[in-house]
Amino acid sequence: MLYLRTTRDYLFSMKSWISAAPVIDRAPLKNLKLKAGQQIRFDIRVTGEPPPTKTWYLNKARLDPKDEVIIDNEDYKTKIVISPVSRVHNGVLYIKAENSSGKDEAFVEVLVLGKGSMESAKGNRNH
Repeated sequence: MLYLRTTRDYLFSMKSWISAAPVIDRAPLKNLKLKAGQQIRFDIRVTGEPPPTKTWYLNKARLDPKDEVIIDNEDYKTKIVISPVSRVHNGVLYIKAENSSGKDEAFVEVLVLGKGSMESAKGNRNH
């Protein structure tokens, strides 16, 4: 017979038996159409046991925190802020969550319009 001394020991032993593939909450993930200089911000819940690792990508290139990119990963949520955006941020922004039980991926399309981009596009069609 297995005897556990404390509640903490019990919870730890139970957690070792539990595993679940990651699931990304897609509700906040909506395609974006922004003007240059605006901000991309997503706060996303991610479930799974053990807590999944979360990685953000833009057009298949891994995003790491730098001047305009802030990424904050916690056990069951992730936040990304890109500010200010420019036309280099056009494309597909996606998140991948992985743990020992599996993985999940979700994406949004990002369109950033620069100053004068619509006028130059119209001008190019007339030529």
